Amino acid sequence: MMTPRARGPLTDLLTEKRVAAEPTGWSNTYRLRCLQCGAEWVPELRKDGRLPTGYWRCPTGCNVPPAAAQPNAPATEPAPVLDLATLPALLTAEEVGAALRLHPNTVKGLFRAAELPARKIGGQWRMLRDELIAYLSGDPVTGQSALPAAPTAPRKAEELP
Repeated sequence: MMTPRARGPLTDLLTEKRVAAEPTGWSNTYRLRCLQCGAEWVPELRKDGRLPTGYWRCPTGCNVPPAAAQPNAPATEPAPVLDLATLPALLTAEEVGAALRLHPNTVKGLFRAAELPARKIGGQWRMLRDELIAYLSGDPVTGQSALPAAPTAPRKAEELP
């Protein structure tokens, strides 16, 4: 049993979804039955004759995966805030990114631009935990401010000779 534009036999497609399909006698229409609760339904075909997306979902919702059943739920929970005192003395770009809640590639760009005090050791960027704490606190000893000044574009009068 195969629909004209479906990928593979319909029964094979529905096996993993816990749904059974029986032809209704009309061309390309099938009566679907949920193997969990026994509910039956006939999905309405799209204009091009194909089965709609989600045709296998039971009307009672018993065979819908938990992620699809709750569309407004957050996909992942935010990472917990890290305690800087628990970090090792020498930090990688990933650890600095986790502490600052930035992507490691963004942190590496800040290292390259010398906005964050770091060194390359063995081809990998490393930063001291104490320098990160000093940078964030705006310690005058290091000369770094807590928030770097945003670069401004030169005015047109300054650009002209």
